[in-house]
Amino acid sequence: MSETYGDGWGEGLKRRVVLASAWAIATSIVGQGIRFASILILSRLLFPEAFGMMALVAAVMSGLEMFSDLGIGLSVVRNREPTRRFLDTMWSLQVVRGWVLWAISVVLAYPVARWYWEPMLFYLIPAAGVTNIVRGYAHPYRFTLNRELKLRELFHLEVGSQIVGFVVSAIAAYEMRSVWALVIGGFANAFAWSLLTYWLAPEPRSRWCWDRDVLRDISGFSRWIMLSTVLSFVTNQGNSLILGSFANIATLGLYSIANSIVGAMLRFDNLLATGVLFPLYVQIGHETTPLLKRRIAKIRLARMAALLPPMWALTCFGDWFVGLLWDPRYHDAGVMLQILCAGNLVAACDAGPLYLARGESWIGFMFGGVKTAVLLSAMAVGGHYFGVIGLVSGIAICQAIDYPVLVWVQRRYGVWLPWLDALALGSSATFIALGFLLRWWLQF
Repeated sequence: MSETYGDGWGEGLKRRVVLASAWAIATSIVGQGIRFASILILSRLLFPEAFGMMALVAAVMSGLEMFSDLGIGLSVVRNREPTRRFLDTMWSLQVVRGWVLWAISVVLAYPVARWYWEPMLFYLIPAAGVTNIVRGYAHPYRFTLNRELKLRELFHLEVGSQIVGFVVSAIAAYEMRSVWALVIGGFANAFAWSLLTYWLAPEPRSRWCWDRDVLRDISGFSRWIMLSTVLSFVTNQGNSLILGSFANIATLGLYSIANSIVGAMLRFDNLLATGVLFPLYVQIGHETTPLLKRRIAKIRLARMAALLPPMWALTCFGDWFVGLLWDPRYHDAGVMLQILCAGNLVAACDAGPLYLARGESWIGFMFGGVKTAVLLSAMAVGGHYFGVIGLVSGIAICQAIDYPVLVWVQRRYGVWLPWLDALALGSSATFIALGFLLRWWLQF
């Protein structure tokens, strides 16, 4: 019989957490490698304006998804014993949502194209919106894998679909030399991803079901999820829309390159938070114990070890890094990369979505409200006085200002570890200072 610890931490769960963390790290490393290779190769085949247009398309698509986020995946993860009827209802809701999002993308295409004075957006946005329909038909079993911490299967799902999308994008870009290559690659990624969910699922294929009791049960939880993701859209994707309103498409393309590099590193942190910490919090219940805090400390240390060193390096040498790997058309993205990396260092102080596991999704809404207010204010001031660099700096400041809210949330649940925050922020300040001192000494 496995030894238990009295707080939900049995040996079996401990092994699953360690294994899930290893697969999360593998997914992140391989996924980052694929994304980086994709950016590097496609930027040589295409032009900055193509990435600028796709940044706007991605912002619109992300906005539609976030504004309609019903918390389907989180609801499945929180349900420890979902019935067949429950899962089929979630799948049906997901299908309806996909079609509705595509219809809205068709309606939005014309006004967005007019606002940014870019006629191609009229065709690109509806075409990219088709991916919402494709993803809507994905099997809900992927959420069950997440709840049970079976991240090996999710590794195959994510990496397999990324490889398909990358290969198709590269071939299309070589043949077409057009922004349409990115749209085609995105569709291939979505199609492969949805298809792989059925390949992984041992259960029968989903069937149409519309259980009003199930929908009523998740409505309270989903309401706050939807409101918080609306605000998350402003802070995560709204910056591209705002920046695109003040800068030309080429400059937005440079920003999207820099933001993609930073995002590739942050995805690992988000993957551990949603793929390991959230289902872990769900399984151990609502009690905060000293052992839980020690486990959180270990996971956070692993996140810090993976996230901070590359962020330090790019904060100090991001301009040199971009200049080394990209042609002169993209060199201005280097300074943007440095600024964004510096602002996102505070991500190492996050303890994950414990508030979601305990059913208090309203905290995410509150968190998003603070970030939205700070982002709009910082971008307005920065853009007014310093132009494009000021706008990018405002985005970075918004990320850095998260820290007081993170502390408040963690103290609410008794999981704040000030010594760990001091280690993260203190080591960041030290190594970045040493990095700039090295630059001064080497004169580059």
